[in-house]
Amino acid sequence: MGRDTFVTGNENFFGDDDIIVSKTDLKGRITYANKVFLDIAGYSEREVLG
Repeated sequence: MGRDTFVTGNENFFGDDDIIVSKTDLKGRITYANKVFLDIAGYSEREVLG
């Protein structure tokens, strides 16, 4: 992502059946993130990918 990040102090809870999924390329760039990942991270797909 290459951007500065910060701690929000927020806690995010998700259901027992929710699974966080992401894929990265060999350089560590995120190439896929599911909806649960995006919801917990607080980013849109456009912000996360690449």
